[in-house]
Amino acid sequence: MRKTTFFLKINMIAQNPIYRALIAAMSLIIFYIILALISYIILSRGISFWLIKQYFVISLIGIMPVVFRQYFFSIIFLVGAAIGWVVACYTAFLQGAHPTMTGALYNISIVFFSFLMGLIVQIRYNIRKANPDLSNKMKFF
Repeated sequence: MRKTTFFLKINMIAQNPIYRALIAAMSLIIFYIILALISYIILSRGISFWLIKQYFVISLIGIMPVVFRQYFFSIIFLVGAAIGWVVACYTAFLQGAHPTMTGALYNISIVFFSFLMGLIVQIRYNIRKANPDLSNKMKFF
């Protein structure tokens, strides 16, 4: 009788698309909980519905690749979106009662940069995975 290890069970779970979708949904919920906590800690108020609508689109962009097993893009993009949100909150906090759009511009630039970095890293990973002989030629990652 064959003994299954913990990692083999995890791998078997990851093969099923339903479980991948559940993992994506759980990571989306965790992402929103982190955003709500950051909003409450920095701004001393809850997360607004407007912000939930804006970040729902961003989180869908970050979560959909999990269903297709493109994990590096998802992780980098969602971490970048969370960092952009923290920077925007901190900038608004420093500007006081009448914040300008600088926090939003910082947020947009960080989200865009994390999108590009996630895309580049995921493409490089997919190329290396598909062609292991090319990995010796590609030295800058």
